[in-house]
Amino acid sequence: MKAVSWPWNLIIGADPLGKAALLVLALVLAVGIAALPVPFAAAAVLGPIALVLLLVRPEVALLFLAFSVPYGSLKEGSTGGFDLAFTEPLVVLVAAIWLIRGVRERRIVVDSAPLYLPLFLFLGLIAYSLTTAPSLALSAKELIKWVALLVAYVFVVNNVRSRRVLALLIALLFLAAISEALLGLFQFVMKVGPKGFITGSFLRAYGTFGQPNPYAGYLAIVVAPAFGLALFSLRLLGRTRPTLSSAQKWLLLLAWVTLGLGGAAIYASLSRGAWLGLAASVGVITALSSRRALWIMVALLVILAIFLSMGLLQLLPTQITDRILDATKYFGVFDATKVKLTFENWPIVERMAMWQAAWNMFQDNPIFGVGIGNYAVAYPDYRLPLWKEPKGHAHNIYLNMLAEMGIIGLIAYLALMATFFVHGVRVLRRLSRSSELQFERYLVIGLLGSLVVLTAHNFFDNLFVHGIGVQIGVILGLIFVLDRLGRESGSAEPVRRIRTS
Repeated sequence: MKAVSWPWNLIIGADPLGKAALLVLALVLAVGIAALPVPFAAAAVLGPIALVLLLVRPEVALLFLAFSVPYGSLKEGSTGGFDLAFTEPLVVLVAAIWLIRGVRERRIVVDSAPLYLPLFLFLGLIAYSLTTAPSLALSAKELIKWVALLVAYVFVVNNVRSRRVLALLIALLFLAAISEALLGLFQFVMKVGPKGFITGSFLRAYGTFGQPNPYAGYLAIVVAPAFGLALFSLRLLGRTRPTLSSAQKWLLLLAWVTLGLGGAAIYASLSRGAWLGLAASVGVITALSSRRALWIMVALLVILAIFLSMGLLQLLPTQITDRILDATKYFGVFDATKVKLTFENWPIVERMAMWQAAWNMFQDNPIFGVGIGNYAVAYPDYRLPLWKEPKGHAHNIYLNMLAEMGIIGLIAYLALMATFFVHGVRVLRRLSRSSELQFERYLVIGLLGSLVVLTAHNFFDNLFVHGIGVQIGVILGLIFVLDRLGRESGSAEPVRRIRTS
């Protein structure tokens, strides 16, 4: 009979002397914990339990991955001169435990994934930017964010190896978003939060993120795959007996709940960037779901292009063009110093002031920028007269990249995002070849929608905050996992693996 491997055997071995030492250490720790305040005592007790669970059952880490993003920013730690949410260190810790377990078992299997190289190259560029940045601490903070994204991607790629674990992770992502949506709707209706978020009879939902924009961006990233699965469930309505597993049925139910509550909470945030990102995502997901929908979207875009061309050629009635110009004049590029400020246009003009400061930084530092993460440091030298506070970033990731990493950094970031989309589209094409992988196909379409949310919303914000980068790493990992599961079903060549022992 095979001997039972107890948790302590995984840590110190099975010899009697080691077990005796562990017993003495436990007694000493028990006395020390009893003298601590209740919150610290609870952390001291639950922390080791979570550690042991991670060593014994790596699947427990999926719970941390799913809930660390929305709830990791509730408590921030200060180190090296900057504040950092617990999300990134927690993800790195989870990956370290996974590696330790593999080393102890003398068996580490790492799948060869297509995004390793582009992510490492981008991290290398960020590392170089550290050498020229005025504030090394702020640059290190950005580096940690991108390292956490890579670690989350690697962990999902190498630990989600079955449909059961895949369904568990997606369900946890949906449940985390549902909990955030409920919290945000409560804040919206009951007006629980900062007075600055109050608008009329309601208060802008912000969840645990502290700000409505990243809160809504996080929700939109999760709502996108929920919308993809909702479309899949509508596709099944015409079938008499759809062949679905119980896990898939539960995921479809959770998808509809996430779509309803998440969509309502995004509306309650009043985040125009999230509205735009979600609208673009819905359009892309719908277009990719079927050829008919794709041609409808193309036709609508052609009609829109014709309408805009007629406006530019002054072929439309002046009443129509005047109303369009009046509604969009503050959404274009304008000089923030020449606009009369009102309560209504304040947020838009403020964002434009941030954009102008970023552009001025780029003009003085066109090649490598002012240093990754150093927008706020350089801001006093480039700010407009009425806008003294830097607000952390330029509220446009593309201009932010230009300001902090120059034209080299922006090109690298755009190339990285293009790599994400190309990989996702390739996976989608492979899954589309099999009629038995339609659930996986629609899920990949939804995950591509998450990347569309990120791309569109980032024109008006920077969503690589509050651990959302970790969420993107999970999204990218899920796309690869779905591709691998499709290949293992016989639809394509198997995935290459690197084994160390």
